[in-house]
Amino acid sequence: MKQCTKCKKILPLDLYYKDRTTKDWYKFRCKECSEKYKNKYIYKEWVKNNRDRVKISVDKYNNKPSRKEYMKSYHNKHYNKENRAEYWKIYKKNNYERIAIKNYKYSKTINWKERHRINQIKRRKLARLTDDWTININSITILLQKQNNKCNICWCKLSLSYWITRIIDWKHIDHIVPLSKWWRHSIDNIQWLCYKCNLSKSNKLL
Repeated sequence: MKQCTKCKKILPLDLYYKDRTTKDWYKFRCKECSEKYKNKYIYKEWVKNNRDRVKISVDKYNNKPSRKEYMKSYHNKHYNKENRAEYWKIYKKNNYERIAIKNYKYSKTINWKERHRINQIKRRKLARLTDDWTININSITILLQKQNNKCNICWCKLSLSYWITRIIDWKHIDHIVPLSKWWRHSIDNIQWLCYKCNLSKSNKLL
């Protein structure tokens, strides 16, 4: 049961539209009040019958110099790649604990586990289909020696063990061209990376 903010009636939740932005996932107005609001303010039928008129008025508004300047500044602030990258770096630094807690909670949900299981099955299938049987312990150790025990992107030292130490970073094996792009699972398509470079690279081509 919930009270409508418009008609002040206490009604069951079936008579409310769903809304994810609210705490209880239901809108503040009941269905009747929300439909009245739509008919009163949105003018669906009038817009359908007067599309040319609406288009002219919208073009007039958008062609104003003040509007153009505002849109340019807004675009540079929110959609410029460099500004966005800087913003996310600062946000991640300031909210590291919050992001870690959120990710940990999500990793325990059934939805994430199911998605992770499906992705692992797909990945194994791709590896089997594109495998040429050149990857083994000897070939991987030779590749690490060729790279002088260093990451192939940032050239930091890689550890001999699989555990993080104070001086040396954790090492990962990475596909140069990812398997998701339908490329080979062979020794020619593999490189050693530190954990930071591998996780930031994801399935991108560098």
